[in-house]
Amino acid sequence: MLHARRSVRLFGAASLWMAVGVGLSAVGAWWLARGGPVPGLWGVPVAVALGIVKGRYVLRPMAARNGARIVRGPARSPLWTLFPVTTWTLMAGFMTLGAVLRRTAVPRGWLGALYLAVGSALMLGAARGWGEWSRFRAPTDENGIPPAP
Repeated sequence: MLHARRSVRLFGAASLWMAVGVGLSAVGAWWLARGGPVPGLWGVPVAVALGIVKGRYVLRPMAARNGARIVRGPARSPLWTLFPVTTWTLMAGFMTLGAVLRRTAVPRGWLGALYLAVGSALMLGAARGWGEWSRFRAPTDENGIPPAP
């Protein structure tokens, strides 16, 4: 089993959130642009605003908790411990929901708004994850723990 240091797990968690956020946002923006008059391009600022709200109040705190969990955990741990099992399960559920929604009659424009909102939120959460990684790489105390923000 592949094991990784804390800094690698912090970097990996932020990278995964960012990669998925960029991907969802790109697909969402494309579907919005090609989705016709409803929701159309006005859906972009609405979706991004909703994503910012979700990112600020849901995903940024989640990223901070995840970073703290990684820092408190063992110095080396399996790479899959980027996230707890509950988060992996939640991600699998959302991926399944996305696959189901893509096979429904819901117009792509509306799905685009949803994808753009979720992607924006993930990118905002990833920014917090990068902050956790950056703090961890800062000078540490005698126990190897970075200073509190």
